[in-house]
Amino acid sequence: MAEKTIAVISDIHGNSWALQAVLDDLKKRNVDVIFNLGDSLYGPLDPAGTFQLLRKQDPVSISGNEDRLIVEYVDSRNKNSTIEYVISELGTEAFRWLRSLP
Repeated sequence: MAEKTIAVISDIHGNSWALQAVLDDLKKRNVDVIFNLGDSLYGPLDPAGTFQLLRKQDPVSISGNEDRLIVEYVDSRNKNSTIEYVISELGTEAFRWLRSLP
């Protein structure tokens, strides 16, 4: 069995620019498999752009606690401007992806 080079990423928090830099570096290193440990889209920078990069790269992903917050956020008594921004930026496909993560 041939050895594979793996990379582990996590806590992207909607920062598409940092994610792109990491993905560029991983490409130079000929990484075979990327594992994403979650907390991917929750953050005030670029959640939609981050989702597009992740969708294109398709790493093995799990849901982080802040990914679950996006999906579960319904309590209007506890206003959270960051999560409301993230939700407003993400489309149906991103929510489907978040809900599918183990």
